[in-house]
Amino acid sequence: MSEQQNRVVFYFFDSASSIRAFGRLDLPKERQALGLTTVCVTSDDVVGADFVSDAFDHLFVLPAQPSPYDPGCIDVAAALDCVTRVCGPDFDRDSVTVISCGEYTPLAAAQVREKLGIPGASVSEANGFRDKLAMKHAVAATVTVPKNVPFDRDRFRREPEAYLDWLLGDLGHPFIIKPTNMASSSGVRKVHTSANAADVRAVLEANQGAFEAEEFISGEQYHCETLYHEGRRIASFVSRFNSSMLDMMSGRTVGSLPVPPADPVGRAVGECAHLASVALGVHSGVTHTEAMVRPDGGVVFIETANRAPGGDVVRRYVEAFGVDILEIDQRIKSGVPYELDPVERGRYSFWAYVPKPDGVIAELRLPELSSSIDVNWFVAVGEQTTRSTSFEEPAGLLIVTGDDYARVSADFAAVLDFPFITVRSDSQGHG
Repeated sequence: MSEQQNRVVFYFFDSASSIRAFGRLDLPKERQALGLTTVCVTSDDVVGADFVSDAFDHLFVLPAQPSPYDPGCIDVAAALDCVTRVCGPDFDRDSVTVISCGEYTPLAAAQVREKLGIPGASVSEANGFRDKLAMKHAVAATVTVPKNVPFDRDRFRREPEAYLDWLLGDLGHPFIIKPTNMASSSGVRKVHTSANAADVRAVLEANQGAFEAEEFISGEQYHCETLYHEGRRIASFVSRFNSSMLDMMSGRTVGSLPVPPADPVGRAVGECAHLASVALGVHSGVTHTEAMVRPDGGVVFIETANRAPGGDVVRRYVEAFGVDILEIDQRIKSGVPYELDPVERGRYSFWAYVPKPDGVIAELRLPELSSSIDVNWFVAVGEQTTRSTSFEEPAGLLIVTGDDYARVSADFAAVLDFPFITVRSDSQGHG
């Protein structure tokens, strides 16, 4: 490594959107002044071999190595070679950082750190934020978690209806099945009766990794983003969902609205998220935690990840509090200075995904709201679409902004069931 370079930082990416989000930060623009050499490591499942970006000094697009147990797509052996090619064989381990920038890259990043003796989270520590079943067991003594069990594929294969009936009796009606290592609600389904066996079978065939079955928690869903620096909580932000991915599959919009810091429910969610993160051994950076709030006010931990959130959450916190949690997350992990001074700005906004319907799109519509509305459509009139089955397949992104929290909240409720998309009557599906 050149003596002029103080630190080399390898960023492992599992999505093109994460790479774009990193590129808009101030950190890569200031990297020379900060003494950083930035290195992008990703796979050809994410970008093409001809991909270029001025946010990085080195860029490696590796052959994808997907695995049903951790679909990170980063070839660890090839990633080890990347470090050697940039840093040389005898580099100062304390001058190199390896950062996971997605849901599916923590284990690959941790393996590289362990094999090369680079400081940072171990494979065991990283897995605590990846395995949704293991994390519930790890935090169960600290926070309330849903009743949960590993989903037994073999038993389901032998006696599908009987096994689902047993789970319904054990976990309650309905219950949830989900992959233990996926994001964006991929593979999540609600099981009401044993008659849902065909749907469960289809989900299991599409996702070959481990699944869990867990109690369905009724109530309102929240997410919390907490920033840590060397184990110390330095800031926390909470948002409320208007629905869930399961609702999106039935045609409802899904998004979230930041809640005021003084909101008592938000504070309770934030404390639950913090206790869970501490139990999992959080060190530095942002955690993204999801929780349910029961009608009686009880908070139930669902899952957490040691990464920034998806959707348009990051920019909604910038709008509300002037804090870019992704910028601070990456600065903390990269070992460079950051500024953190959250202030309520009197601007309130929410984001929401509009789901795709089954059918040929006849019309794209917008509701009349009290607040300003902006939309980015990913589909067009005349296009044949298939019903959204995850957050990764929206028809459009709504951003609604105003200076009156009550009105923005009312608009948040109003978009939930608005018919944004109609389909041709002679096409299959619904609008």
